[in-house]
Amino acid sequence: MSDSPVARTFDQTAQIYERARPGWPPEAIHHAVRALGLDRTATVVDLGAGTGKLTRILVEHFDRVVAVEPLDGMRGLLESLIPKVESLEGAAERIPLTDNSADAVFCAEAFHWFDGEPALAEIERVLRLGGGLVLMWSAPAKPTEPSIAAAGALLNERGSSERQVNRYDSGEWREPFAESRFGELRQVQFDHTQIVDREQLLAYFASMSWIAVLPEDERTTLLEDVRGVLEADTYTRFWRADLYWTTLVA
Repeated sequence: MSDSPVARTFDQTAQIYERARPGWPPEAIHHAVRALGLDRTATVVDLGAGTGKLTRILVEHFDRVVAVEPLDGMRGLLESLIPKVESLEGAAERIPLTDNSADAVFCAEAFHWFDGEPALAEIERVLRLGGGLVLMWSAPAKPTEPSIAAAGALLNERGSSERQVNRYDSGEWREPFAESRFGELRQVQFDHTQIVDREQLLAYFASMSWIAVLPEDERTTLLEDVRGVLEADTYTRFWRADLYWTTLVA
């Protein structure tokens, strides 16, 4: 995982992240399981597991799920929410598993933070030949209802110099695959919705890395100003889950 201050803000905002970020549509996981031909006895790794938003779905499908997460705050919350899961401190570039020990590795909203080439080399190491790699990201499918355009405009106007180009949208995460042992990346999309109240929506903004790194007084002022333009009690957010999968072929 990137060791940048921006990436490590998630350790400080674990509770906010868990409360505000969308989960994953179960049908996306069903698709990955079928596409990779995995059965319940498969050993799967949730790499960069965060607070376990994907882990809690994976444990419904597999007898052994290993959640690997480098940040103590995220991992501690995951362990409290899913107490029976096997949880390990580690990162994509140093996966705490033996060679050829996993049937699939899942990375949800995480791969773009990894150091691509060493991370893929580690994933190749722990996977059995023919094992699967699943990458997942959430992106807005259409505007929130009622509109949050005023909040978006305020955030754009006050955007921090720490704000970065969306690492997923840039597509740079694909580059290490060209020299890897993985086959073609295939993609499918799933739409899903999330109902949130005003405070959950505000928490979503607070969980954004560029906001989390702001000085406390600046961050507090910004979020209070955003609260002031959120007039509805509840909001419907429309998400698109982008799912990519591939297999280790050589």
